[in-house]
Amino acid sequence: MNSPRTIRLNHPARGFTLIEIMVVMALIGVLMALSLNVSSAWKAQKLTAQARGVASECSQAVLMAQKDNFPVEIRFYQMPDDLGGGSATAFRAFQLVRLTGYNPTDGKAIYKNLTEVKYFEDDIILHETAEYTSIKNLPVQSPPEDAIPLRGAVRNYVSFMFLPNGTTTLTRTPDAVFTFVKENEMKTPDALPDNYRSMVLQPVTGHTTVY
Repeated sequence: MNSPRTIRLNHPARGFTLIEIMVVMALIGVLMALSLNVSSAWKAQKLTAQARGVASECSQAVLMAQKDNFPVEIRFYQMPDDLGGGSATAFRAFQLVRLTGYNPTDGKAIYKNLTEVKYFEDDIILHETAEYTSIKNLPVQSPPEDAIPLRGAVRNYVSFMFLPNGTTTLTRTPDAVFTFVKENEMKTPDALPDNYRSMVLQPVTGHTTVY
């Protein structure tokens, strides 16, 4: 007696429906939007931390100038990035020094380093236009003969002082602005990128605010 034969039907493979494809595309779009938001928040956090770091050093300079009764100078150094040759020169580091007196022989100012040179992190620089970074209007100074090389060379800088009476050597008005940006987000030299943070310094009081 012959056993019954099993008949198998071959069904064609089922494809995705239009609704399923649309759902997947919507999910991908949501994930991409979340990723962009996280990246933007991370960049903003880095800029905020850098601006607050400089503001903190300015507050410390005010206290030291008043306590020791000697002016405290803050210097912003111009240099290329970590890669060196071929990169743009910008303000990428700062340092506090103190005026301690003058050389009786040649009358040159004598300074003492109060802090190490502190480099801006994560490709952060000060914006290169005076509209957004007030110290661009200050004269560029050459490094002293005994200057320590920074990233392989001595660097020019601009500076101003915090005085023992609580004021600064900056022009009394308007308030000084320091705008921190990420260099790789600068589309044009004179415009603000999407992410930036500004520190505003009142020249008369030395008070700083980060926006």
